[in-house]
Amino acid sequence: MFRFVLLVSLATLLCACQPQQADPQTTEPAANDNLLSTQIDALQKARDVEQDLLEAAQKQREQIEAESSN
Repeated sequence: MFRFVLLVSLATLLCACQPQQADPQTTEPAANDNLLSTQIDALQKARDVEQDLLEAAQKQREQIEAESSN
């Protein structure tokens, strides 16, 4: 039993004394940026399409009002 406790204690000390490894989230920022940039680009395209639809709807309303007032 004493040997087991001693081995576990030594193993713990050895693990605690090792240099810290880099955080996996910080080692691959390019992959995360690429994923996020793809999603951000898709959202921007959707906003552009929405703006185009709103402008087209406004022009259509103006045409209808112009035709109905004549």
